[in-house]
Amino acid sequence: MKLLPIGIFLMFCHLMAFGQTTENNQEFNDSISGYTELGETVVEASRSVTTANKLVVFPNKKEKASSIDAYGLLKRMTIPNINVGSNSVTSFNGEEVSIFINGIPASTDDMTGIDVNNISKVEYLDYPQDAKYLGAKHVINITTKEPEFGGFTKIVADGHYFNKFNYNALLMSKFNYKRMTYDITLSDNFRESNKAGTVSNQNYFFNDGTSLDQIQKTISSYNHTEAYAGRFRALYTSDKVVISNIIGLYYNKTPQSLESQLISFPKVSQEFIENSSLKTKALSPSWQGNYNFTLPKDFYLSFQGNFSYTHNNYNNLKESDEFVVFDNRVKEDAYGYIARLSLQKNLKKAGSLTFAGVYKGDIFSTHYNQSGVFSSQSVNTQYAVPVLLYGLQISRVMLQTQVGAVYIRNKVSDLITSTVTPHVLLNGYWSKDSHSLSFNFIVGEQSYYGGMLNPTLLQTDNFMYSQGNPDLKTSPSYSGTWFYSFAPAKTVQLSTYGSFQYLHNPVTSVFIPKEDYLIHTYQNSGNFYEVIASIKANWRPFNGNLVLDVAPMIVFSKVSGINSGKIVNGRFSADAIYYLKNWNFQVFYNHDLKQIDSHGYITQTPSIYGLIIGWHKDNWNLEFTCRNPFRDSWVFSRTSFNSPTYSFTTKSLGEENSHREFVLKVAYTIGYGKKVSNETLETIDTSSSAILPR
Repeated sequence: MKLLPIGIFLMFCHLMAFGQTTENNQEFNDSISGYTELGETVVEASRSVTTANKLVVFPNKKEKASSIDAYGLLKRMTIPNINVGSNSVTSFNGEEVSIFINGIPASTDDMTGIDVNNISKVEYLDYPQDAKYLGAKHVINITTKEPEFGGFTKIVADGHYFNKFNYNALLMSKFNYKRMTYDITLSDNFRESNKAGTVSNQNYFFNDGTSLDQIQKTISSYNHTEAYAGRFRALYTSDKVVISNIIGLYYNKTPQSLESQLISFPKVSQEFIENSSLKTKALSPSWQGNYNFTLPKDFYLSFQGNFSYTHNNYNNLKESDEFVVFDNRVKEDAYGYIARLSLQKNLKKAGSLTFAGVYKGDIFSTHYNQSGVFSSQSVNTQYAVPVLLYGLQISRVMLQTQVGAVYIRNKVSDLITSTVTPHVLLNGYWSKDSHSLSFNFIVGEQSYYGGMLNPTLLQTDNFMYSQGNPDLKTSPSYSGTWFYSFAPAKTVQLSTYGSFQYLHNPVTSVFIPKEDYLIHTYQNSGNFYEVIASIKANWRPFNGNLVLDVAPMIVFSKVSGINSGKIVNGRFSADAIYYLKNWNFQVFYNHDLKQIDSHGYITQTPSIYGLIIGWHKDNWNLEFTCRNPFRDSWVFSRTSFNSPTYSFTTKSLGEENSHREFVLKVAYTIGYGKKVSNETLETIDTSSSAILPR
């Protein structure tokens, strides 16, 4: 059994009793001392406290007891500002939400391994000025209630059934002692599949006036992937200092990935079998440090540093029975480093001023095979983002303005390009009683980071080569969002939100015909428009034992220029959760979504529906998910594109969310040590109470 050595090691880790991200000084984690807090608006029975740019939600006992991990808890809390996936959180308009636990950046493993019963509250913030958030746009900060001495050990495992058996296993063990916290996390992921592939129709138009139609179908495939990860963290907290250091090791391998495709050419009555094989290995050690300091004269400083090294070994080869289609065997060494700095000054009644900056670098040294001849290429990208943010509160209104820029320097072989793209942002927030309103407007430029600079002509298909364009220009960008929330009754919350985006002269795909092949490159062309609007309603009747959440949405997208197109698509999503003693039942439905991007690619994802049954008792949590039980199609996305020289339609196949799947997930958590003695916010079940903690 592959898991037996892991199980023995997990028992050893339990004896070591290391710990997860915690902070023993709640005041520092919750709100930096001296930071100007906005007046709170308590919304009756919504289990929340609102300020202008912050929503605080208190999970009740049912939600915590029924949740295996923090993602499940966020889903059950139905926070209107966010969308929660199985292991991701985005804002209502699809932007990334940065996750923090007690003011420290959190990973997916942190969210899975956390002891959910220790969570006392969840904060959602837009453009927070607290230095500890390092200039993030949208933030979820989870506050936990920790023991003075002791911790917990948690094991989470899930198995995915239908075609092949796939599983994920994770252990997190933590230990708190006075100002120190230690944790160790181990994970194992295994995946097998024999249904992955594509079905595509491609149309090529060459410069001699001829054309060629190609139909490509996957007739058999097999993929076997394994990934292992380990991480150790030490955390120190005091009234004025928080220091966290993490060392980790990640190993990923695809020992076998095989695919056979039937390629046919209807116009010339020709067909052949193309076989591809891919074996990859990646080994990556890493370090991450987070440091928060309270300085004299109401200054607050935070710093985060990351460094990683990865060695990738790809053996990607496609060939038919008669000839090699293409050979992309690659050996690569990759280095990455990130430094984030945030300095805040509390100006008292004059508001607060925050400087945040990010400096990032990526270095790739690639040794690849092209047409049987090995060659080397180096890529060095440097990325800097300075931002200055000022916020001022006047009564129940808060105004923020941000001025920043993005600097990119990219060197590919001997070609160098650099761009500076400035932006200006204006935010406004207002809250009163059961109402909350916010908006933001951003004027800036979209940079293409020199990533399309690659001067080498690389074969990507039978008749397709790719090449970069160093003459790309930045695109002026205008975007904005709005959000309004209203609680007309103790058990009802309504919200409406939306976003718009306009790109002038964005980058689009261009296919240049040659005698018997095409070159895929990029150029600036046309304009791109997108508007998204949605309404969300949440109802919690029967003393909170039933939770209903519905959200209709409409999406309008249009692109003009070389590759023009337009999409108008409606979408409807709904969830219902019912709690019955130690059981909980959830049904969900998400309508299919169709969108077009600035390149003119139209993508459609199918609807998702299913049932989740959960059970909990003492230290155990079990969850069974039945997803798409009546669907037998393996198609999880459809993409189409039309241009004068090249067009295609592609169906992607696999065991993604679109196909039927049964998942059994089990978690066991055991706590030990002396319970809480430090002052922290106690959570209560407020599902039917109008008296909320302040």
